[in-house]
Amino acid sequence: MKKLKPGFAHLSELVDSMMECLATAPPGARVFAAKLLYVDPRREDLLETIKEALSDPYLNGHVITTIGSIILRHTITYHDDSVVYIADQDDPEDTAERANAAAADRLEVWNKASG
Repeated sequence: MKKLKPGFAHLSELVDSMMECLATAPPGARVFAAKLLYVDPRREDLLETIKEALSDPYLNGHVITTIGSIILRHTITYHDDSVVYIADQDDPEDTAERANAAAADRLEVWNKASG
């Protein structure tokens, strides 16, 4: 399984990482995910059904990131417009708010330098 990169990502990337993890996980993990998504865990095509449920455009992004945080054992927060933030596991103070503040500071420095 590829390692999640800390920082901002698209929700679809998170779903792909979750599915990659579930594909190699013990059956109990797939059943757990299925039950969280109200999917029948006895289905033959369980992984495909879980992916369809996670890809449903009406499923709240906060739900997906919460399930992703559990499955992938990362701190993941949902913003809006399908943007998620994956915290760096090696930095306990890493948050989306801190990343946004740093980006705003860099933008301000850039605007001052080019203005």
